[in-house]
Amino acid sequence: MRKLGILFILGIFCCSLLIAKAKDPISFLIHNKGKNTILKKTNTDELKLELARHVVLSDEHPSLVWDNLGNRFNYELTVGSSKYMVPPSNEDTVSVKIKPFQNTAAVSIKVFRDSKLITELAPCGNRGFPKKHSVRWMTDSETEMFNQVLQTRSRDHSGNLLMIGNYLEQKEMWVAAMNYYQQYLTDNPDEIEMAPYLFRVYKKLKLKKIYHKELTIWVTAMKE
Repeated sequence: MRKLGILFILGIFCCSLLIAKAKDPISFLIHNKGKNTILKKTNTDELKLELARHVVLSDEHPSLVWDNLGNRFNYELTVGSSKYMVPPSNEDTVSVKIKPFQNTAAVSIKVFRDSKLITELAPCGNRGFPKKHSVRWMTDSETEMFNQVLQTRSRDHSGNLLMIGNYLEQKEMWVAAMNYYQQYLTDNPDEIEMAPYLFRVYKKLKLKKIYHKELTIWVTAMKE
């Protein structure tokens, strides 16, 4: 009996060591119907959801964007008191049209797979003090002034889309600036030296997938 007891204790000790050394202890303990087959689970450490800290939206530019974590995931976006259910997509970027609201609203995003919560948007750090991401809707007076600037710059500058994009950056309208820069480069494919303007906005919006993809193409084109 004593030998059996010692063997039992040794068995538990060895098992504990294996679990402790396993890269994913939770998966180590999951077995398929009693068989010693380890089921792979989603590694949430690799699923880092990121969003621009603050974005200004308007009636003309109402969309919020972020990097898609994959076509297996759907999202629950909350802006203030409004919720938006976002289905899975094969696109690199998720884009959601936001309904108009007043002033500034906090933003949160939850990521689901098969109705199971996988991860969520972490607060943005500010010198050790966590802070929620936010969006602000442009006021009527700002919209009126904005439209006047658009008319003036469109009239005075031949490359007006580029100039407008730069103005939008100053107003923290990052998504709108991205749209203008993309349109400018589409209309002027030979002016690829202007692409860094767009890349700067991609980085601000935390759009790493499209940033790295287009940066690689741009570097190759600049070498030719």
